[in-house]
Amino acid sequence: MLDIEKALTTADGQALIPEKIDPQLVELADKQTPLRKLIKRISWSSLEYKWNVRTALAGAEAYSETDDFSAGKSTFAQRQVTIKMLRSEGAVSNLMREVSKDFVNALQVEIEGATKSLANLEEQIDITGNSGSNAKEYDGLNVQISQSVDAKGSSIGMDLLDEAIQKVVDANGKPNLIVLSPRDFANLKLDIRGKVNLTFDEIVKGLTLPKYYDIPVVTSPFIPTNLSYGATPTSDHSYAFVLDTNWIVKPVVKDVTYEEIKATTDSVAFRLKQYLALAVRAPEMQCKIVNIGA
Repeated sequence: MLDIEKALTTADGQALIPEKIDPQLVELADKQTPLRKLIKRISWSSLEYKWNVRTALAGAEAYSETDDFSAGKSTFAQRQVTIKMLRSEGAVSNLMREVSKDFVNALQVEIEGATKSLANLEEQIDITGNSGSNAKEYDGLNVQISQSVDAKGSSIGMDLLDEAIQKVVDANGKPNLIVLSPRDFANLKLDIRGKVNLTFDEIVKGLTLPKYYDIPVVTSPFIPTNLSYGATPTSDHSYAFVLDTNWIVKPVVKDVTYEEIKATTDSVAFRLKQYLALAVRAPEMQCKIVNIGA
C-alpha cells in the first residue's frame, strides 16, 4: 500500500514529489513480481549495455627447453542489448477525488494499479520479450537462451528438471533458480510427492520460496501455457527455465518513477516509466525445457 500523504508537497498538499514517491513505487513493484528481486539490477547510463564473451582460449602445448615461445591470446566477441522504455499511464477525475475522499484515496488507488501493471509488463517481457517481432521490447529469457531439453509433450517432472540442471552444471554454471508456470509447478509437486520434500527458505529479504534440491523455484504467470506442439498440434504446451543468475543482469537507466502529465480533461493525469533491458551474459550456462505438456 502506498503512503501517498508522505509524498505530497508541503506547500499546497496537492502535487506529488517524485523523489518521495518513487522509492514506494519500486517497493510495490518488487512485491508484485518477485522475479524483479531475483535478477541482479545494476545502474546504467548509456543506451546500450555491452560485454565481451570469450570465443576461444589461447593455445596450450607441451614444450622442450630449446623451443621458442609463441605468445597467444584468447579471442573475444562483443555482445550488447539496447535499453528500452516501459510505461503505464493513468488519470483520476477531480470529481472522483472529491466524492471518494471519505472512503479511499482515488489517486493512490490509480497509482498503485499503474505500478502493478508496469511491473507485470516488465516480467512479461523478461520472459517472452522478442525485439524481432516488437522492436520496442528487449529480448527476454526465451529468446536469449538457446540451450534446451525437449519434454516432447510430457508434463514437467523430476527427470526433466534434473536433465536441465545437469546441462547447466556441465557448462560450468551453478543453477540457482528455476522458473515455472503455476500449472507446471502444480504438476511438479504431484510428481515429487512421496519422493522429495520441498523445503522453503527466505531467498532475499521478504521473499520466501520453495526449493527443489536446494534450488529456489519461482512461478511466473507470464510463461505461456497455450503453445502448440506435435504432429497433430495441441495448444497446451509451455516452457521452463533453469538459470544461473550470476550471469544475468538488468541494466537500469531509470527505475520506476512518477511524473504528472498534461490532462485533457478535468483530472489529474500521470505517467509511470522505467528504462531498462535484460542481458543474459552467458546463455550457455542456462537451460530451458521446451514443449512441456499439461
